[in-house]
Amino acid sequence: MNDLYMLDTNKWKWKMNRIDIDKKTLTPRYGHSTNLYKDGFLIFGGAKIFNESNKMRYCLNDIHYFDCNLL
Repeated sequence: MNDLYMLDTNKWKWKMNRIDIDKKTLTPRYGHSTNLYKDGFLIFGGAKIFNESNKMRYCLNDIHYFDCNLL
């Protein structure tokens, strides 16, 4: 699932875009950081799942760039 929601600040309505990230599917995550960079934004890290049996979460250490000109 590669859903990206964008807010149109002129109409104050959300729009969903399906995007192709680095030609592969981005791992679903939470707790990541997002920063603006040039004409897009970067997503770094986060956590993937929480394992109830050993009380640990699977942390991610990857980075992805979204070029907003391609949306």
